[in-house]
Amino acid sequence: MSLGSLPSEVICLVASYLPWYRYIFSLLRCNRMIHDAVIHAIYKQDTRTRNDVLRWLLQRGYESNIQHIISRNSLDLNIPIKPRYTLTNTPLLLAIGFGRTNIVELLLRNGAQVNIGTDISALGYAAALGDYNMSRLLLQHGAQVEIADTMRGISPLQCALARGYPNYNKSGRQSWQQSWEYKEDDEAIAVVKLLLAHGANPNFQFSFNLSTGLHNIPRGQWKSTKELFSLCLDSGADLDAQDLDGDTPLHVALGCYAFYGDLEAQTEFVRLLLASGADPNTQDSQGNTPLHIALGHQADPRIEKVPKVPKESVRLLLASGADVNLRNHKGVRPLGAKFENPDIFKLVFKPGASTRCRGKPGNKIIWKLLRTRNQMKAVKQYVINEALIALLLEQGAYEDQTIDGECPRNLSVASVAKKYPLLKDLMSKKKPVARKWELPPSSCLRVSKSKLKRRVKD
Repeated sequence: MSLGSLPSEVICLVASYLPWYRYIFSLLRCNRMIHDAVIHAIYKQDTRTRNDVLRWLLQRGYESNIQHIISRNSLDLNIPIKPRYTLTNTPLLLAIGFGRTNIVELLLRNGAQVNIGTDISALGYAAALGDYNMSRLLLQHGAQVEIADTMRGISPLQCALARGYPNYNKSGRQSWQQSWEYKEDDEAIAVVKLLLAHGANPNFQFSFNLSTGLHNIPRGQWKSTKELFSLCLDSGADLDAQDLDGDTPLHVALGCYAFYGDLEAQTEFVRLLLASGADPNTQDSQGNTPLHIALGHQADPRIEKVPKVPKESVRLLLASGADVNLRNHKGVRPLGAKFENPDIFKLVFKPGASTRCRGKPGNKIIWKLLRTRNQMKAVKQYVINEALIALLLEQGAYEDQTIDGECPRNLSVASVAKKYPLLKDLMSKKKPVARKWELPPSSCLRVSKSKLKRRVKD
């Protein structure tokens, strides 16, 4: 039986198991029928070598060459040409990533499906890149604005608001691939306007995570969120919508990953949410309120430094009626279970509270913070303590007198206080206070040898 008499499926199966291109090329030279059959095997086998010709042509925008390959071999443009674990693995997604609008239009004319179910949709990818022209082209070819990717249920609008797309091979902060460096804010906002104009719903929720548009804004690195927030609010965005973990947009905005550590953007977004009526006491699936999240930042091995507590956001929460005594499912208050009177901190944030914090009440709280020495082992509690001490000092605590008559100059407390730079600076500025049980200065203890000898004889 000759090779040419075999069914094309068998020929393709044989070709797919050939290890090197030289064997496949030898097979191609047999005859035209085998060539037409084996070319599909080459098209698929390139996914193993990552050296595929089609990807090379897509990246460089060689429209005529791509058209020749497609028309000559009747290629299926909807099959992956890169490994399955790669997010953008179809010719259409690759062309979108390379910003080749002419190639995208060519692929769509030759059978590429714009709404095919992939890890990320074509429109979602273009929106994540902030590419206005690409997004408009895809919408003209029938791209759906309410389509979600098959992995995490991220809609195109959510990708645009987050200025990125999910990276399924990583976790934590790196699980969201940022694309903000490609486009400016103006073009990225223009994409959001385009999607909303085509009927995108800011409250769209997929069963995978139930996140909305407002949940995804803190994932991006925006210079300002005022215009974005106004666009979503005018389109009917739900301020207190909860995702699969029970988090509201306020919870997400106060997380340690929000806005990539930009406290100004974070504070602005929190202020906009609270001013528009967001509930500061909504609890997530673990019973945590936004105040729990704001004061609960912990060290993460993927972060170079411990994130700071957003003090201004905490002020905004308390001014909006956040309950400092509301416990989560573990029975922990936002300020920690070890504090006897957490209401003192609510007074700190109120206007004119400095007179109430002077002297004993405020100083007693600082004393309690320092006295629990084992708190230094917990980075979370240390970060909270540092922020709260700073806030109390701003309002006048520890300014006029010692802590309940027990100045922290004994070694047991001073060793802890030195780990707080704020208290260390204050201790260095204060003059030591003599106490009844303290020894007099060394100058007063000098005794002549003659007097000492006389006393010994006596």
